[in-house]
Amino acid sequence: MKVDFGEITVPTSGGRKRKVYCMAPVLAHSRFKYAEWSDQPFTTARLTAMLRRCFEYICGMPQELVFDQDKLVAVSENHGDILYTEEFERLKQTLRFKVYLCRKGDPGSKGKVESTVKYVKYNFAKHRLFTTLQD
Repeated sequence: MKVDFGEITVPTSGGRKRKVYCMAPVLAHSRFKYAEWSDQPFTTARLTAMLRRCFEYICGMPQELVFDQDKLVAVSENHGDILYTEEFERLKQTLRFKVYLCRKGDPGSKGKVESTVKYVKYNFAKHRLFTTLQD
């Protein structure tokens, strides 16, 4: 499963602007897509909760997750030795999945998910008025 994040500023019903954030994972073989929105910037706790809801929604869990070298997932990487954030490491150990970190914004390794984030941002969110996250 390839996971990426996006953010977009959308108009509100009151005429103001509101920034919303999305997580959009894609299953590599079936290309099944999932998206979840947040009205708050991402934290590792929010990411792990969203991943759990995603796994529940798709009724399973992939063997490997692919991420950018993102500060929500990894603190540092030194010649292949990856130090994950404490909360993400706990999720990784609990659910026993592998993690592959690719170069940030590398379309060659994450093209499918990059286009999913682009679709969610520009074809779904861009033309909607924000009232509440649930709407």
